[in-house]
Amino acid sequence: MIYIFTLIAILFLVFIYEIDGTLSNKSKYTYYLLLYVWLAALSGFAYNVGSDIPGYMREYAFISRDSSNSLFVLPKLENRLPGWVMLNVLCSKISTQFVLLKLVIAFFVNGVFFLFIKRHTKYIFLAILLYYVTLYANLNFNALRQSIAMAFFLLAYDYLLSKKWIKYYLYVFFASMFHSTGFMCIIFPLLYFLKFNKVTLGVTILTIFVLAIITLRTGDNTIINDFFLNSSDVLGDITDRDRFVDSYFGEDAKKFSALNIFGIIQALIITIPVILVLFASQKKVIALSRVTEGFMVFYLIIFLLDSVIPVVFFRLMMYFQIVFFCVFSNLIIESSKRKFLPKVAVILVFCLAVYRPVISLFITNQFTGLPLYIQYSPYYSVFDPQIDPVRAANFGYCDIN
Repeated sequence: MIYIFTLIAILFLVFIYEIDGTLSNKSKYTYYLLLYVWLAALSGFAYNVGSDIPGYMREYAFISRDSSNSLFVLPKLENRLPGWVMLNVLCSKISTQFVLLKLVIAFFVNGVFFLFIKRHTKYIFLAILLYYVTLYANLNFNALRQSIAMAFFLLAYDYLLSKKWIKYYLYVFFASMFHSTGFMCIIFPLLYFLKFNKVTLGVTILTIFVLAIITLRTGDNTIINDFFLNSSDVLGDITDRDRFVDSYFGEDAKKFSALNIFGIIQALIITIPVILVLFASQKKVIALSRVTEGFMVFYLIIFLLDSVIPVVFFRLMMYFQIVFFCVFSNLIIESSKRKFLPKVAVILVFCLAVYRPVISLFITNQFTGLPLYIQYSPYYSVFDPQIDPVRAANFGYCDIN
C-alpha cells in the first residue's frame, strides 16, 4: 500500500507541475526535496525488505562484533570490494545497528540521483517517476553496492561531458571500489567517437541478433562462460556460478530468450523509446551533447543484448538508465509541446519505456517460483520489524536491527 501511495503522489506532482505546469517553481523544488527525503527514508528504514538485505545485515553484524576491525585492518569478506568493507567498518564504529548503514546509503544514493536529475532535465518529477517504477526497488532493497557505484558514476558524468579526465577517473575509481561493474566506466570516454545514424542503428541491431542466435543455438558459450565465471561479482553474490551461467546460456536459456519471431519483434518494439530519443536529437526536438548521444547508442546496444539474453546484461544497463530518464523526460514533454509526436503516441512510448521492468515484477522467477514483487512487498520498517514468512522461506532473514 505504501508503494501505491508513493506512486500516486509522484503522478500527482508530474501532472500539476509538468503537464499542467501552472504552479510556481519555488513550490516545485520544495516538493522535490520532500520527495527525496521520503524515498530515502522509505529505503533507509526498511526492515528485511529485498532478497539481498538479510545477507548484508549478517555481514554488518559480523563486522560489528569484531572490535579489531579498522579502516587500516579490514575484515575479509568473500566477493566484497574494499570500498564496501570500509563503509561497513566505519558505520559499525558509530553504531552496531544495520539501519545506520542503510540510511547512509539511502540518503547518499538517492541524493545523488535527485541532484543529477535536477541538473539534467527540467521535468524532474517525470524522471523520478521513471526511476521509481523501474530502478528504485532493486537499487534500494537489493543491489546496494551497485547503487553506490552508480552514484559515483553519476557524480563523474559532468566531468565526462567537460573532458576533465582526472576528476572523472577519480570518481570511477571510487565506483569500482564498491562494485566491479564500476570498471566498465573506464571505457566511456570512447563514446566521443560513437556517432548515431541509420547505418549505425541497422548494423547494431543486426549484429546483436546474429551473435545472440549463434551463441544460444550452437551452444558455443566458452567465451561467455569464462567471462562470467572469472568475474569477481559482476553477477552479484551467487554461490553456484556454474548453475547460474548454465541457466542463462545453456538449454534452459532458450525458453527465456527472445530468440523466436515474436520475441525478436517484442525486443525491437521495446527499444523504440531509446531510438526515438536518438531521432529526436537529430531533429533538434531535444538537445544532446555528443557524448550523451553516444551514451544512448551504447545504451541501445546493452538494451538489445539484455532483451535477447535476459538478466545477464541488466546490471550493466542500469548505469545508462538515469541518464536515459533525463533525456526521455525531455522527449515526452517536448514532443507534446512541439507536436513531434501526437499525444496518443507519447503515451504509448512512455508505456513502452516502463513495460519490461514493471511486467517483470509479476513474472514468476525461475529459481524461486515466485513473482519478483514478493521481494519488496509487504513493506516493513524498523519501527514495525516484522518478518514476512514467504520472503523468509525463500531468501532468508535476519532479526538484527
